[in-house]
Amino acid sequence: MKRNIIKEVVLDLDSYKPEPQEAKIILNANENPYNLPSDLREELSKQLKELDYNRYPDPMATELRKTFSQIVDIPEEQIIAGSGLDEILSIITNTFIEPGDVVVTHKPGFAMYKIWSEIAGAEVIEVEDTEDQKIDIEGIVNEAIRNNAKIIYICSPSNPTGQAINLRNLEELLEAAPALVVLDEAYVDFSDESFIDIIKNYDNLMVLRTMSKAYRIPSTRCGFAVGPVDLIEAMYKVKSPYNLNSLTQKVAQVVLENKDELEPAIEEIKNQRDEIYERFKDNPNLVIYPSQSNFLYFKTPKHKELQKEFLDNDILIRYYPDDQAFRLTIGKPKENKEVIKIIEEVINA
Repeated sequence: MKRNIIKEVVLDLDSYKPEPQEAKIILNANENPYNLPSDLREELSKQLKELDYNRYPDPMATELRKTFSQIVDIPEEQIIAGSGLDEILSIITNTFIEPGDVVVTHKPGFAMYKIWSEIAGAEVIEVEDTEDQKIDIEGIVNEAIRNNAKIIYICSPSNPTGQAINLRNLEELLEAAPALVVLDEAYVDFSDESFIDIIKNYDNLMVLRTMSKAYRIPSTRCGFAVGPVDLIEAMYKVKSPYNLNSLTQKVAQVVLENKDELEPAIEEIKNQRDEIYERFKDNPNLVIYPSQSNFLYFKTPKHKELQKEFLDNDILIRYYPDDQAFRLTIGKPKENKEVIKIIEEVINA
């Protein structure tokens, strides 16, 4: 009889399976609806021709980290780069979490916080958002103190609700809870403020950033962790030697060097987001929440009918049937208009 060699925790795991991205309109993955500008793609084409494909990539992503360091005004030795935030989360898990440790986060939230932590043998405590879908900071602090948590994961702006914490919230967490606070700022470019600059004031804060949203290159997989030097040095011991390939390093560096070209689209997305929110905020058949991200979270008792209409029209929107909710990624204006039309037809019928 074949021996079962799969870890018990993996057998019991609810896997995170992204939906196939094949539809007329794809607004379910919080992607930027725009490709890179054509002149930037041409520049990348030239630079990628010059890569030494027969050599391993720079194991430290030196030039990329230097460029990112200049943008966020944080020393390079406090930055580590990875193959998207998924790998960064894996490195954090393997560096800091031991079996029996406690991890606290908020719910709803990004599934990979829980998945990576449980694989490592941690107990994960998820604190439900408040009734108005705001992160329950007091509840998280209480659970972290009660259970002597090792790590607290906060996504701000939050995925999937789009709501953000403020500086007072974050400082309360950092000062009250006996844990490393990992602040995931994947969507911060669509929000009012970042807290990456207060890293210098705390030895228990780590901030995550990604190139997948505002910077338009999820296909290349690139993310960063920024934190205290001793914690980043420990993470370097855990990461694989050549974790970030040369193509990703070059593409991410060129995009960061030309970030100003991407700003107009970010403003358009924010404006479209706010217009859709204003359009539906007073509708009695739908509850929509203010957002500081590139998506909107809303609930409706007609969720089944609405999901059917989306699928019938070959439109992908992230659907949470248990919560009667949807997370709508902001697309191009034409795409948004078509989605708005369907929502109004269904909920006002």
